Amino acid sequence: MQKQHRGRKLSRFFRNTIAVIVTSLAFTSFTQAESYPAKPLHIIVYTKPGGLIDITARKFAGIAQKKYTNVPVVVENKAGAGGIVALNYVLKRPADGYTILGVTNSVISKAVLTRQDRKLEELDFVVRLVQDYEAIITNKKSPVVNATEILDPSNVAAKIWAGPATGGTDHLFALRLWEAKGLK
Repeated sequence: MQKQHRGRKLSRFFRNTIAVIVTSLAFTSFTQAESYPAKPLHIIVYTKPGGLIDITARKFAGIAQKKYTNVPVVVENKAGAGGIVALNYVLKRPADGYTILGVTNSVISKAVLTRQDRKLEELDFVVRLVQDYEAIITNKKSPVVNATEILDPSNVAAKIWAGPATGGTDHLFALRLWEAKGLK
């Protein structure tokens, strides 16, 4: 029952989000307002196919194309440098409302880390589709099964910490956690 409620809530969230984005894009240029969109919309994501933002963008594109527009909504993958490749690609495209950059918090932190955060000022942030939570997980077969054991400084060398990108929010989360717990 609760799973079904979450599904309806998520579906309503996607519908409302898509409506906001399509409406916002429609007003990007008053000269185009009557015929927008007149050509395919492109969502540029910073991961390879199968990454979280890629999957989210494809789900979003399918719903938008089916319910809100009569033009194709295409997801393009521009992986590299933790999102900087996709950011630069989008900034080279015309600012006409047909190219959308799909990002997560990690791209923003990567831009700040590489001193390219001024480029973010060239974008209009329209809507937040996902909430990026940080988590610590362990293999089911591992003898380390709780936070106390994971954060125990006496055997930290035996643990491998993994995340998607240096300088991303996952990496920064781990560094702050290690600092707070005195881990090296």
